[in-house]
Amino acid sequence: DTEEAPDQDDLNGRTSDAAENQAIAENFETLEDFDDDEDSGSNPEAEDTHGPESSDGRRWRYGAEEAAVAVERMEDGERFPVVRCLQLDISGCAENAPSSPDRLFACLDKFPNLRELLVNSRGAGVTSDRIGKFGDRIGGRAHLTSLDLSFNQNGLRGEGLGKLGRGIGGCRKLTALELRFDQNGITSCELGDFGEGIGQC
Repeated sequence: DTEEAPDQDDLNGRTSDAAENQAIAENFETLEDFDDDEDSGSNPEAEDTHGPESSDGRRWRYGAEEAAVAVERMEDGERFPVVRCLQLDISGCAENAPSSPDRLFACLDKFPNLRELLVNSRGAGVTSDRIGKFGDRIGGRAHLTSLDLSFNQNGLRGEGLGKLGRGIGGCRKLTALELRFDQNGITSCELGDFGEGIGQC
């Protein structure tokens, strides 16, 4: 007996079914680590349609020339539960966009599932009062594991550092931390409260 050659339509159907099954499997893989997150029903493909350098909506990266666009995008959105990594450069905005630090810090609550945060605010006019407010905001990021902050060249004094330290200390899952305070007015004796707070993480 000779085996009958498969019909071309059958072959096309099998190929189509295999491709569909593969697509479904890939979608499940994409959504898999959203299961335990707050607001996990959000679509990971829909979050990043017009903005930063990103491949899947989970990572937002904005350079200094895009700082204004970044802050506006955050203010316009209600929540961004899909975003895992946020990298923002607002350096040098003290002259042309002095409100950027306050606006940025106020938006951090919109990122409930953030794992990595990098903010370069060198020369951005971040005052001691502002850095305290940032500390209040950062303390609510329960999932945060990596934090990289640059506050160089802001003329900071020791006031507000205690709040920043306590905020960072509230990030109990933090495993990587980098802080830069070059060219400020902070003295060693003003670091006590900051060190005590940060030691809680």
